[in-house]
Amino acid sequence: MNKFIPGKLNSILNHRPLVVGTLTGRLNLKKQLRAAAKAGVDLVEVRLDTFSNKEDIFSIRKIVRHPLLLTLRSPKEGGEAQFFKAFPKMEREKLLQMMANQADFLDVEIKAADASRLTRFGHSQKMAVIHSFHDFKKMPSPSILNALAKKSARLKGDFFKIAVKARDPHEFKRFLNWSLSCPHPKPVLIAMGEEGLASRTLGYCFGSTMTFGHLGKAAAPGQFPAGQLAKIIRNIFRQHSFR
Repeated sequence: MNKFIPGKLNSILNHRPLVVGTLTGRLNLKKQLRAAAKAGVDLVEVRLDTFSNKEDIFSIRKIVRHPLLLTLRSPKEGGEAQFFKAFPKMEREKLLQMMANQADFLDVEIKAADASRLTRFGHSQKMAVIHSFHDFKKMPSPSILNALAKKSARLKGDFFKIAVKARDPHEFKRFLNWSLSCPHPKPVLIAMGEEGLASRTLGYCFGSTMTFGHLGKAAAPGQFPAGQLAKIIRNIFRQHSFR
């Protein structure tokens, strides 16, 4: 059992993937949180880069009863450039530090220069660290995926999230074949776009530990509404374990 992952969520992973509801600052917060409660998601991802008001961010923990995942996605990997223009680097780091004692998971981009430092910071705050990599345009080669997964394992990431674009059925099949030998014990496997939709519902059969749905507006190509996704996942894995 991983000491950084809440016990209840660790237990769920024995039977099905964790369902994550992505909350953004683009839409009404209370409406999104009502959607999260109704959907029955396992944790709520707060996309910090989509917020423009710090007070809104600090109010989230007061009204959320789910475990929280903090994500500050960089513009290079699909984050909101406006947030980075509005908040200097030191202010962004201060924001993460202030939110750390309210969160259970921290997303750290594995290719970031400070990935190692942020991983240590997350663990020092008793957060599980999700190392992530996103490519919205293409499917990297298996050798590149292996290198990123091994780096995550070396830095002691608790999860390794890979979200890449599947442009045709062949690429999707190659992605699934690679996932069977992924050198990280807890991968999160997402093939974005129409060709990879099945990865969001059946990825657990190939080792994926999480799946992401939106709470009002898709944050990535092919993302399901969280309520629909949670229902599908529970129906598929209610009586059967494929791992």
